[in-house]
Amino acid sequence: MKDRISIPKSIDESASIDDLRFIFNQAKDRISVLTDDAEKLYQRSVVLITIGITAITAIIGYIGSNLVFSFSTMFLGTAGALLWRALSQLKPNIIPKDYWGIGSHPKTLATDAFFTKLEGKEPEWHLLYSEIISYQQRIDENIEINNERAENIKDAINTIYSIPFMSIIILLLFAILGRL
Repeated sequence: MKDRISIPKSIDESASIDDLRFIFNQAKDRISVLTDDAEKLYQRSVVLITIGITAITAIIGYIGSNLVFSFSTMFLGTAGALLWRALSQLKPNIIPKDYWGIGSHPKTLATDAFFTKLEGKEPEWHLLYSEIISYQQRIDENIEINNERAENIKDAINTIYSIPFMSIIILLLFAILGRL
């Protein structure tokens, strides 16, 4: 986890429990949205991988049954290789990652630190303050994970979109070499 965030000194000195509750609720809502985004990114990755594996399987079947050096086998081989690359770019998106959700373990909250050295503030104030810091760290880390997943999807889609371009190159090469 990243370094702990710092909360402005004015909050430390003058924030009420209601102020902290509002900030905490906003942080909790933000984590919920990020968790939903993560699920959508995961589902998109699964769909693309499923389609890609199906296409690669069909390509392997076609090439295996037509072991002739031709434009179609070269094109399909190239398409299959690019699809495989796209799937490889998506693989990290479906491997489980530590993702931070809502809530804390009771053992992190039920400590003496929140109930001693209160400095004139309620235990709830200290609990909320600590959770706000914890939630900001979760938000930062979840945003980073979601950005990585979105970038992987973007790279995979760019690879898939390169397949027609590569087929044109193969077609031109075959035309130049007189193999068509």
